[in-house]
Amino acid sequence: MKKIGFTVTLFLVLGLVLAACAAPQKPAPVPEKPAAASPTPSAPQLTRDQQLIEGAKKEGEVVLWTHSWQVGGPAQKAFEAKYPSIKLTVWDASRATNAIARLAEEAKIGRHPADVVIFPDVDFVALAEMGLHQQYEGNNKGWPSQPSNKQYINIADGAYFPMYNTDLVSAAEAPKSFNDLKSSKWRGRAAISSSGRSIPLLTAYIMGQEKVDFEKAETFWNEVVTNTRPRLMSGYDGPLGLLAAGEFAILLMSASSTATEMMWRGAPLAGAALEAAPTCGHALGLLKDAPHPNAARLLIDFFTSPEGNLAYANDRAIIALSPEAATKARANRYYDGLGIKILSAPADLNTPENSARSSRYWSLDMPRLAGSR
Repeated sequence: MKKIGFTVTLFLVLGLVLAACAAPQKPAPVPEKPAAASPTPSAPQLTRDQQLIEGAKKEGEVVLWTHSWQVGGPAQKAFEAKYPSIKLTVWDASRATNAIARLAEEAKIGRHPADVVIFPDVDFVALAEMGLHQQYEGNNKGWPSQPSNKQYINIADGAYFPMYNTDLVSAAEAPKSFNDLKSSKWRGRAAISSSGRSIPLLTAYIMGQEKVDFEKAETFWNEVVTNTRPRLMSGYDGPLGLLAAGEFAILLMSASSTATEMMWRGAPLAGAALEAAPTCGHALGLLKDAPHPNAARLLIDFFTSPEGNLAYANDRAIIALSPEAATKARANRYYDGLGIKILSAPADLNTPENSARSSRYWSLDMPRLAGSR
């Protein structure tokens, strides 16, 4: 047994000696770090405008609701020429109030048929109260006649002033002041339109010397109607056509756009230069849940660009508000030549209270007085 134990021990010792004398083993090679791959060139980042254009191309259409739109006119042609892949679809409503009522009814059932609207600024009060629009700023920074709450963008101004037939009224006889409109010499020779619901508010601003004085304005118009006993009408196209035909001598207050277009075509009409010709803004707004959001923003950006604003103003024969477009717009230069002093009343006058009172007087109280003559 001792011999066997000695033999085992000997073998163990020899194994250790041989292991110690063996050549040292090389450590396993560490895998080399793979070379960094060359970065893949990234696609160029699109600018904001390019993103809108690409998004609008995919949408393919933008829907505008307005009124008194000239289908295929300069504004529409200019937009579609610049963006030929985007169709501009326009619904020309008879009245802004009708269009707003329809928008409200459609929204109740989750339908949003329009992207952008252009209405008189006074009508945006109702639109805002119903929550039917969303704020969006175009390229109108620094423009006049903009609301501080940014609920809409005024892109142009339409003026109000009396129009007379030049075959029936001489320039010397034409009214030179608001007080001249009260003259009894117009009795039986005048007409008045119940359209233009902001007229009482605008005259209240003028007669209050830049403070709204409804009492003074309403008293004034009551005297005008009582003294002249005008023919009561609605709208402006019809009354101006009858004025040009000599059916009466003077339209006591008229929207400038239709009248100016008729004067340019040679109708025997002229605008009376009073102390001031107050304006009503053409307000542009982005609707809530617009079905074509990129195209909608692109259209607003276009109408607030110099080229788009000029096209719109010339299309409607009204006052451009873009500083660059204002130097070229035909109406801006035309009114300067006539000596008509344009007064852009502050857009912030259009509060719910002011708008309601102005509308109530011009649509209800004044017609009732005129109809009782």
